[in-house]
Amino acid sequence: MKSKKELIFEAVINHIKTKGLLRGLTISEIARKADVGKGTVYEYFTSKDELIAETLIYILDESSRIILENENTKLEFRKTLCSHIQVVMDISQEYTNLDMLIMTEDLGGLLQSNIKQKMMDKIIGIKNKYHSFLNSIFHKGINEGIIRQIEDPYITFIIGNLIMSSVTYYFHEEHNEKSDIEFINKVYNLIIKLLQ
Repeated sequence: MKSKKELIFEAVINHIKTKGLLRGLTISEIARKADVGKGTVYEYFTSKDELIAETLIYILDESSRIILENENTKLEFRKTLCSHIQVVMDISQEYTNLDMLIMTEDLGGLLQSNIKQKMMDKIIGIKNKYHSFLNSIFHKGINEGIIRQIEDPYITFIIGNLIMSSVTYYFHEEHNEKSDIEFINKVYNLIIKLLQ
């Protein structure tokens, strides 16, 4: 059974999925959608800013947990990396509109500085874990002789961004790939070119 706080998070997420943005989001509407009283929302969150930030942190936590727990150490490099790209695609579909929201909404203007700092700290922590995760995948490729040793940690950062932005592009822009598999192979081959 879900906690009231989780129901509130889900109400915010559903609002963003259906409306595609944060405008129009009110505590009253979220309370109604979560089937809790408005006072209950304020038991967990002191303001709408905090509710938005905590929901985004909740999404980041859930997404990163799924990504970081999904490495299959028994698979070869290509299958591991392609599986990872598929997981990122699945998460992007699960949280439709959230990637675009983060890129297009002025979240900085919506949130108080202490809440922004909490979000930034969370994002930095997740990025560090994600880069370690990618490096463990790349280590397989190095051991299999598919890619060369990565000397510059900035390369891992670029490839992580390449995966995330490619998935966003795939779901929000017109593209030539006819299937998810074709897209995944294209991203994989681009990463290989960068790492050889």
